[in-house]
Amino acid sequence: MSPTIELDRAKSASRWPPRAEVVGSLVRSPGFREAVDRQFAQAKAECRVGSAQEQDSSSPDVTTLADEYIVEVVRRQIATGLDVVTDGEFRRYSFDSSLWDAVEGFGTDPMPLVFKNGAGEEAVWHANIIEGRLRRTGNPAARDATFLASITDHPFKITFPAGSYEVLSFGMHGDDYAKGAYADPDEALNHVISIEKELVEGAIDAGARYVQFDYPVYPHLVDPLWLDAYEVAGQTRGGLLDRAISMDNAVLEGLPEGVRTAMHICRGNLGDKWLAEGSLEPIAERMFAELRHDAFLLEWDAPARQGGFGLLRYARKGVMIVLGLVSTKSSDVESEDSLLRRIEEASQYISIDQLALSSQCGFSSSAVDNEIDEDTQWRKLEVIANVADRVWGRAQA
Repeated sequence: MSPTIELDRAKSASRWPPRAEVVGSLVRSPGFREAVDRQFAQAKAECRVGSAQEQDSSSPDVTTLADEYIVEVVRRQIATGLDVVTDGEFRRYSFDSSLWDAVEGFGTDPMPLVFKNGAGEEAVWHANIIEGRLRRTGNPAARDATFLASITDHPFKITFPAGSYEVLSFGMHGDDYAKGAYADPDEALNHVISIEKELVEGAIDAGARYVQFDYPVYPHLVDPLWLDAYEVAGQTRGGLLDRAISMDNAVLEGLPEGVRTAMHICRGNLGDKWLAEGSLEPIAERMFAELRHDAFLLEWDAPARQGGFGLLRYARKGVMIVLGLVSTKSSDVESEDSLLRRIEEASQYISIDQLALSSQCGFSSSAVDNEIDEDTQWRKLEVIANVADRVWGRAQA
């Protein structure tokens, strides 16, 4: 039986809607990281795709370690004062493993994704692409939700890649996307959505009441370099935007009442590097008006490459905007006063009651951690909780 986390602290009472959040992944401790790396290397040697933990259930050492570390990080998130917690995504090799580890038929896209930082340094990553007819083989997110529900009554979130995440590969490949596996791209993309809906519903059945979707295609639709690449593939911003909104909304259809949904508008997260930049202003009006999510988590740790808060004027009444002001790409710990000033600036365009605070992205979107150690991570999360207390108050236990 899983241990139940008990805390007798004022900060263990969560606010709803939440005002202090972590996006998803947390830094893995060295011992746990080494065990996962060994298992993932074995999986790669055996030519198995996906995270080591999901693919090899015969390694109880990693499973047991994951349980122990998840209990501790959930306890610490609650004690820090976060209104919503995660399992740190410790059972995943990458943030998108809740989909890829559940499905056969994906392979590695040979077309590279080039991450960059402010110094002009680059790193290459490869997304997944459909190589064969997709077949669902499991639901790791339901397993994650079951475990979290067994150890805490505190609100927690389960994360999935956004429905429109696959539009990224479609936009790069155009009509050649999933060629040979499906009659046309529409059939392939619709099948991805139908499978993801099943996975989300399974996580909800297992106890999830907050589902977050990560890395939609929208930031790529405002980046000139990406738009040029899409044009070469025969795509237009308007056409990709139509498709993305349709796919992201389709995942939400039929979800039960009482389930909170959020979209994290990620710009790519690999160490101190990113994939897309530019203000969301050109697509913000449609994005906020047409997407049916309850909340949007927006990255705003670097306004010079992300734009200002003016686009918040398009946010519809009632939707929550979670300001990702605390960077997971820098070890510098933000001051509370600087964050308060930025929240005040954002409130010029939207009611303070519709705002919340989070980290800009995860601290470890893949097993390759960002340039932040555990101590710095917790200091940043404590700043988030403290600022939320100063702006919105604290619920009483």
